[in-house]
Amino acid sequence: SFFSPGFAAVFPPGVAAGIASLEYVRCCCECVGEVVDGFRTLSAQAVRLWRALSALEDKVVEVVLANVQEKAEALQAVRELSGLFDRCVAAWLDDQANRYAEALNNCMILERTNRWAPLPESGVSSSAVDLFHMFHESVPQLFRVGLPITRSNTLSLVGKVDLFVMKYCNDLLTHQHSGRTYRLDPSTLIPKFTQRRDTVDKMTDKFEEYFTSEGRQAAKERKEVARPAKGQGPKELSTQEKMSAFFKGSAGTPMKIKDANSESASSLPEIREAVPDGAAAAGGEDKPDRMDHMEKRLEKIFGGKDTEPKSPVEMLPPKEERLIGLRTSELTVRMKNLEWCRIQSLSLEGDVCLLWDKERLRRGLISALPTPEESVIEAHNLLLLGEEEADIGDVMPLGPLLLNSQMAMQYGISTLVEYIGDKVVFFDLRELFVARLYYPSPSQCRLSSFLHQGGALDEALTEISAELLAHAEFADLLWQVLDHVCFNIVRVAEWCLAGPSMGAIERTLTPEDAQVVIEDAVAVRNYFTQRDEEGNSQGLDEEIVANKLAKLELLANQVLSQPTATLLQLHSDSKTPQDDDKEVATKTTILRVLERRPDKEAREYCRAKRKTTKKTTA
Repeated sequence: SFFSPGFAAVFPPGVAAGIASLEYVRCCCECVGEVVDGFRTLSAQAVRLWRALSALEDKVVEVVLANVQEKAEALQAVRELSGLFDRCVAAWLDDQANRYAEALNNCMILERTNRWAPLPESGVSSSAVDLFHMFHESVPQLFRVGLPITRSNTLSLVGKVDLFVMKYCNDLLTHQHSGRTYRLDPSTLIPKFTQRRDTVDKMTDKFEEYFTSEGRQAAKERKEVARPAKGQGPKELSTQEKMSAFFKGSAGTPMKIKDANSESASSLPEIREAVPDGAAAAGGEDKPDRMDHMEKRLEKIFGGKDTEPKSPVEMLPPKEERLIGLRTSELTVRMKNLEWCRIQSLSLEGDVCLLWDKERLRRGLISALPTPEESVIEAHNLLLLGEEEADIGDVMPLGPLLLNSQMAMQYGISTLVEYIGDKVVFFDLRELFVARLYYPSPSQCRLSSFLHQGGALDEALTEISAELLAHAEFADLLWQVLDHVCFNIVRVAEWCLAGPSMGAIERTLTPEDAQVVIEDAVAVRNYFTQRDEEGNSQGLDEEIVANKLAKLELLANQVLSQPTATLLQLHSDSKTPQDDDKEVATKTTILRVLERRPDKEAREYCRAKRKTTKKTTA
C-alpha cells in the first residue's frame, strides 16, 4: 500500500506489486538480521518475529498475483531471513538435551533411594513415567508455536529423545555398590569352582620339583621372587650357626632361641618347636616322632580319619557381596519399566509422525493427511532410499523413529529375563540346585523333590508371578522368565551329571541312575506345563518344555544308562566326536560321566587320560 502507487504509475500493475513487495522485503532485511543476532534461543520475541516473517511470506504470495521475477526474489529473501533462526532452533534443542540430562539424573537418584518402588496405577517406577511424560510434552511443543519447523529440526529433536532413552536403558542394567557402578552380567551369578586336584597330582608336582631340573629351576625362581629385599626381613643364619643350633637341639639341650636375643630366631620356627620345654626337662624322653608330624600335615591337607565329611553347601564358593543386596522384586520392576517404555516410545513415534503430517498439510506440501496404509508405504519407500536421497526436503515423511532405543529396550528386557532366571536358580537357590542336587548320587537327592508346591522354587516363582500379573500388559514377561528358569533347571541338571567339575562337590553315577534322571525329566515337564484336570496346559507350552528336556533325556538314555565297558569303548572309538553341540555322546561328555563312576576301571582310565593331557599341554 505504501510503495505500489508510485510504482504503478510507471510499471504494469502486476510488476508494480512485485517491485513494491521486493522493496519492502529489502527494507526488512536490514533490521531483522540485526535483531536475530541478539537472540540466543527460541524466546517469545524470536517466536513473534519468526511468525511475522511467515505471515509476510504468505502476504507476498497473496498480493503479488503475477508470476514475476520480483515475486520470486522477494520470497527467496524472506526464506533466507527464516534461515537465520536455525541457530536459535539449535540452541533450543541443546536446552532440551540439558533438561533431559538433568531429569534423568534426578530420576536415577530417586530410584536408588526408593529401591525401585512400583507405582500402584501402572506397576512401573516413577522414573519411566516422569521421563516419558516430559518427552510427550517437549516434542509436540516444537509444533505448537506455529513456526515453519523443518524435517531436519524434527529428526534432531527425536534423535535426542532416542539418545536419552538409550541412556535410561543402560542405567537400568547397572547397579551401585560401595560407590562403584557394575553391569548386570548374568554370568557373574553362576558359581565359579576351582579345579580340584587329587593326591596323585599333588605328589607328582612335588616329585617334579625335587627330582627334575625343570622343577628345581621353577622352585628356585619362586624362592627368588619371595626373597625379601636387601636390608629387610630377618637376618639369614650362616651354615655354621644352623648346624650348631641343630646339634644342640638333637642332644636334648633346651633351646630358648627367642630368649637368646638372636636376631635370626624367627627364621627357624621348626627348631623352636622341635624340642618342647617339657620334653627337655624330662631328659628328651617324650620327643615327638617325625612320622607323627608328617601324619598331622597330611591330615591337615587331605583330612584325617576323624574328619567329618563337609556338607555340599559348605563346599560352594562364597557369593559376591555386591550381588547379595540385589532383590528380585527390584529387577522385576526394572524389566517392567523397559516394557512400558517400549510401548510408550511407539506411541510417541506415532504422535510425532502425525504432527509432522499436519505440518506438511498446513504448509501445502501435501494435499491431505495420509491414511495408515499410505504411511506404511511411505515409510517403506523411505527405507529403500539412501540417507542422502531421502533427505530431499520437507516434502518427505519422517519414517521410522526411535529405532536405536527400541533395540536397546529389547536387549535390556532379554538381559533382565536372563538375569532373573539365572539369579533364581544359580544364586538364590544355589544351595538346592548346585550343591544338593544329585549329591552324592541321583537316587539320594532327586530333582523332583525340589519341584513341589510350597517349595523354595515355587515361592520364588510365585513372588515374580504376583509382580508381573498385577497388570495385564506384563504377562508376556512372566512366560519369558518361566521359560528361562525351566532352561536353567535342565542346564544345572546336565551340569551335575556330565558338566565341568564342581570342585570338592563330587557325585557318583551308576547305570541305574539313568532311570532317576528320566523320571525327573517327567517331573520338570509336569511342573512347568501345569495341566489341569481336563488336560489343558496352564503353564508353558508342552512342546517348548519338551525341546528343553530333549538333551537331558538323550544323556540319560545314550550315556548314563551304559555300563563302564561300553563307555570306555565309545570314548576310544575314533568315530566318536570330541565336541559337538548336535550330539550328546561325545568324548568330552563320556569322560565326564566316567569321572563320576565309582568302579576302579573308570578311575584308572580317567587318571591315565589326565596324565596324557598334562603331558600334551606341557
